[in-house]
Amino acid sequence: MSVEMFQVSPHDSNIYCIPSFSEKKFTVEIQPSESFQLGNALQSFFPLLEAVFDYLNCNDLKNCMLVNEVWKDLAAKILQKRSSVSWVSYVERERIFQSSKCFNYNNISKCIIFYDYHYIKLDKYICLHENQLQRMTFVEYISKEVVPKNIEHCFLSCSSVTPIDLSNLIRSKKTAEKIPRAVFQSVSLPEIPNVKISMFHCNPSQSDAAIKCTLSKYIKPDEVVKCLLTFHISNPYRNIEKFLNCVLDGEDAASLALGGGIIKGIKPYLSDSYQIQRYCSAREYFCITFQQNKYAEIDFNAGSMVVSGVSHSTYEFEECLGKLKAKCQNRTDGVAFRICCAAKHDKDMETTLFNKHFPKIPLLGIDVDGEIGWDTKDFQKFKDETSGNMEFKKVKRTLPEMQHQWSSIFVLLTWGKLVNEGMFGL
Repeated sequence: MSVEMFQVSPHDSNIYCIPSFSEKKFTVEIQPSESFQLGNALQSFFPLLEAVFDYLNCNDLKNCMLVNEVWKDLAAKILQKRSSVSWVSYVERERIFQSSKCFNYNNISKCIIFYDYHYIKLDKYICLHENQLQRMTFVEYISKEVVPKNIEHCFLSCSSVTPIDLSNLIRSKKTAEKIPRAVFQSVSLPEIPNVKISMFHCNPSQSDAAIKCTLSKYIKPDEVVKCLLTFHISNPYRNIEKFLNCVLDGEDAASLALGGGIIKGIKPYLSDSYQIQRYCSAREYFCITFQQNKYAEIDFNAGSMVVSGVSHSTYEFEECLGKLKAKCQNRTDGVAFRICCAAKHDKDMETTLFNKHFPKIPLLGIDVDGEIGWDTKDFQKFKDETSGNMEFKKVKRTLPEMQHQWSSIFVLLTWGKLVNEGMFGL
């Protein structure tokens, strides 16, 4: 879905104009009668029943599926929409506003907004065009149009943001077919069954006990972290291994998908206040974790891979994607992140090939100034290389290399029922 936006307003050349992207309200008049039945009336006036179902929680929707076939089919469709990732994106050169089909129907748990600091200032005024013109900051716009009330979300400032939907974008011949950049894009993570998503700060320079105390506020003793996205605003390498050992808490590192890097700014918000919850200091990590009960079988998979700075052929890169695909089972829903060195040259090729192999999984691509991540698809290789290696024993190294330059880190998450084909496309 694409909507033209951000046209320069004639009333002020310094204020951008943005159309409303909220779902439009409607009115329906139902005439009373002796044979009036609420259930029949709801399903007879489209889209009244759908509007009612949109306000129901998952358990109530499942109860509605027992009423009749019409209610069952509609409730099932809404439940499916709510388990998918939704996203919105503004592409600067084409001046279009893109979104996923499930944008207005998602059961949102957390929201991440990546934006290009060259274009966006969070406190800069824009003009929202609805029935009347409204002047507001970009943060207020996101809170009004994109993020529902009381949903925790964060703004991450990056060197560059790659659009999710590349199908309708025109590449410039003057820039060697370079993919247009996104000014900002937001990904809304749904309520994944039996998976908890947490956002928090942690200072890795503290003692192990202090780090574990911070982690215990968000991760229960019977939970295991399956994926960690970690972002920093300064060089984080000094204490990264100590921090990761605390996160793993004795678990095998192969079970943790890891990705992140050094970015320009981190600002977490609650959408109903427009106030920053707290600033991230230069010493702190900002973490987004996906965790589950360590003793339960959950329909959730996570994997990460590192594409080193050395140039790879198309065949070699696609071979890596095949291994990542094998690591993360083919399920009904998913999302992927690509954290790439800002100076890397072949990043657009990687994005195009990833979309070819995973056409139904949204890929959020950002540029950073230093990448963090490791390869879960070839973890046995790390074990084979380090077993009996005296150099690793001297430095007491227990984790694989996680600090990279001139590289790309891919993190893939999948959840829901297993499917034979469809999501991965191959």
